[in-house]
Amino acid sequence: MGLGAVGGVTFTQLAKLGVGRLFGFDPDRYGDESWVTQPALPEQTGQLKAHVQGRLAAQANPWAEVTTAPAFAQDVPLGVLTQADVIVLAGDNLELLVWAGEFAAGLGKVVVQGAVFGANQHAIVRGFNLSDHNAACPTCQLSEDDWSRMTSRLGCDPATLRLQGITPTQTLPHVCATAGQMTAAEVVKWLLGQHDMVLSGSEVQYNLLAHRALRTVLPRKAACRAPHRRWHVVEVQQELTHVNLADLAPRTCVAHDCDGLSSWQVHAELPWLTRAACWSCGQVYPIRRFSRLGRKVATCACGGAVWSDLDGRRSIIPNDDLAAVWKTPLKKLGLRKGDSVALSSNEDRTWFVLS
Repeated sequence: MGLGAVGGVTFTQLAKLGVGRLFGFDPDRYGDESWVTQPALPEQTGQLKAHVQGRLAAQANPWAEVTTAPAFAQDVPLGVLTQADVIVLAGDNLELLVWAGEFAAGLGKVVVQGAVFGANQHAIVRGFNLSDHNAACPTCQLSEDDWSRMTSRLGCDPATLRLQGITPTQTLPHVCATAGQMTAAEVVKWLLGQHDMVLSGSEVQYNLLAHRALRTVLPRKAACRAPHRRWHVVEVQQELTHVNLADLAPRTCVAHDCDGLSSWQVHAELPWLTRAACWSCGQVYPIRRFSRLGRKVATCACGGAVWSDLDGRRSIIPNDDLAAVWKTPLKKLGLRKGDSVALSSNEDRTWFVLS
């Protein structure tokens, strides 16, 4: 997650080392100054990092299976995340850590994070074994000050750092490259099963000014804002025209009694759209399905298009909508193969991966 100055180096190095299956994600493009710190060339300005780094990794090892996409980590399908042996975080924003803290703990995954602190030339690598719900997670390490500046980005690329007047971190390229190599080395230890040597709930900071390394234990914060809770993951093999939410609910649920649905929360990787309006005449229509933003979901009586937008968007299906669609086939609800939908009750969450 993140294919910039740290993640790009890690990604290519893992391909060279023979890691056979790599997925890489980054939403950004290279700016005019990116080549100063990034593994890129000046003529690649404007190109997507995911495309450039995917080509570099594939060229570095033709036998590696390399897949990249210009996407935020939060948009990576759950079906891909469930396959991961190690999730590598090399992004430059705090939202990524919060997302990783919840999803990696929910899936019981190993997380390796590569980072830098440019002011004193520190290359940093952290490791978290979240198969243990009592272990520290990335979110445990955030302070109240971190939460207050959640929208700021701290990293290596001058082109993507200037948000809200915050001065970008001045990080030298060799510091970023060192962090990328350290991250790759840590991933390899996990993959080789060298569990007595890995960073598990700890970090190493290497100071390139003094050539000193400091290893620190990362504590599990009792009041961590991320839910340290393991999810159930179920693969659904049926055709989506033949399965509905009632079929997915446990048999102990009062699946045929809509009055019993108030204890359930249902959401998917796609946002739920309760309603949408015609952009031509303003007529509002009930939609009641999952849809990506910006997609056409209906045609108005006036002939205008009805698009999915922020008005009517919900992260969890409202109770009224849930009662109306409880027995509607998942395909009619806008879900496709590869999507995932979650049913939660009494703090237990089950993700259904529609394979």
